[in-house]
Amino acid sequence: MDLSLLVVWAVLAVFCLRVVLAVYPAVLPSLGRMRFRPSSDRWVLVTGATGGVGSALCRRAAKRGCRVIATSTTLSK
Repeated sequence: MDLSLLVVWAVLAVFCLRVVLAVYPAVLPSLGRMRFRPSSDRWVLVTGATGGVGSALCRRAAKRGCRVIATSTTLSK
């Protein structure tokens, strides 16, 4: 690997780490206060809803009374 490319990757990694460390403490307290309240007038759009996290999110939102729009690229599911 070329030395200049290695330097660019190292600078990029340090920059990303600094951004995460700067933003994370500011965002973390607000995430703890967020609650998912049931509401029939609330709409939830889920992409990738045929499996994994998307499927679980669809089921959870529907159980809590939200209207769910589920999208996927897999036609068979």
